[in-house]
Amino acid sequence: MAETSFKTLIERFRSRPEWQHPDPAVRAEAVLRLPASDHELVLALAREDEDPHVRRAAVKRLSEVAVLAEIAGSDADAHVREEAAGRLVHVALNEHDESQARAAVAGLMLTTLDVISTALALFAFMKAMVSCQPCRKARTACGRLAITSSRTKKTWVMK
Repeated sequence: MAETSFKTLIERFRSRPEWQHPDPAVRAEAVLRLPASDHELVLALAREDEDPHVRRAAVKRLSEVAVLAEIAGSDADAHVREEAAGRLVHVALNEHDESQARAAVAGLMLTTLDVISTALALFAFMKAMVSCQPCRKARTACGRLAITSSRTKKTWVMK
């Protein structure tokens, strides 16, 4: 019995990490379990893995607005773009740092309309859009966009 567990231990060290497994489902699960210290690896997998399920799993681990905007606007798979847009919406609504929230909104504005109009992104995006607070006109009437965070209750007016 000790010999079997020793062989298993040796095979474990010889084998590749799960994020390099040939099966995309195994790789996707492995990405979700990677430690925070492997952030550069998660970034690379989000941009470069051949399978959209793996890229989508990696996007779920990201919070950098610039990277999410890039992926939301350019990934080959619609589901990966939708996941990235959903993460941008989350940052826009919940980020305490005003500059990051503004950057997330700007990143959403650069994505294609089909990504923004997905159910999750559209719901959260419409929840964030309000009439312009200073003049109480509709957003299109004054050309300004006001975003109110549901968590922090802050409002930013973008001109």
